Amino acid sequence: MISIEDSTSTIIGVIICDVIRNIPHINNIIAQVQAIMPGVLEYDHSRRPGYKYTAFHGQIYNRFSQVGKDAPTGVHPHMLYIEGWKNNPTQRLPHYSRQVNKDPDRFELLHNTFKPLIGAIREKLKQVLPKEYKLLEGFTDHLMMNEDSAAHLFGGFVLNFRACMSMHRDTGDYLICIIIPFGEFEGGKLCLFKPGLVLRLLSWDAFIFRSVDITHFNLHYSGVRASLVLHTDREAADFAKDYNGWIEHIAT
Repeated sequence: MISIEDSTSTIIGVIICDVIRNIPHINNIIAQVQAIMPGVLEYDHSRRPGYKYTAFHGQIYNRFSQVGKDAPTGVHPHMLYIEGWKNNPTQRLPHYSRQVNKDPDRFELLHNTFKPLIGAIREKLKQVLPKEYKLLEGFTDHLMMNEDSAAHLFGGFVLNFRACMSMHRDTGDYLICIIIPFGEFEGGKLCLFKPGLVLRLLSWDAFIFRSVDITHFNLHYSGVRASLVLHTDREAADFAKDYNGWIEHIAT
């Protein structure tokens, strides 16, 4: 494990290099993903004309949820509506991404493929960043009907295929995210703009950092490259606090 700190001893990021040590058949994951999603994980290079990447979003969102702080408590939530508005009770609670709802079987296959890896990362995170671990767990531990995230304790995962990201911050993330590149590739180094760092992450290295605060991007790559990103929607804190204001309507 490598911890990167600034001049004030604040952690910029953590690289975990041995997360796959006790995971059997880790090298089979690429073949499994290629079978589940044909055509998306093949040789490519980011300098070619017309280059673009694809992604699969397997997460639970809480953004754009309707808040119930001022809703009357003597009425079932499904019977509450604002005059002139469409009544959609499913928008009041966390919900799966469109890709999960559209293709649940593929989502489940991907979930099962990465489950051992995500579990190993979860245990490492508990040791390395216990404070952030507890805050993140507040969301997934409060999901309705004993629902669980596919990337517990994070709200979910994103699989980026052939990704070479331009400069950005993930303003929709909560606290931290974890990036795990995998495949057989050259290049694709992760650059953190303000800290001035260029990170050569090897296949299956896990990098933890505050993607919401730190502008980052990739250098060009060639080869077979993908990345697994574990993150939580930044609106998750509102649900963990009082179920988006619907706490008086929920048996806890």
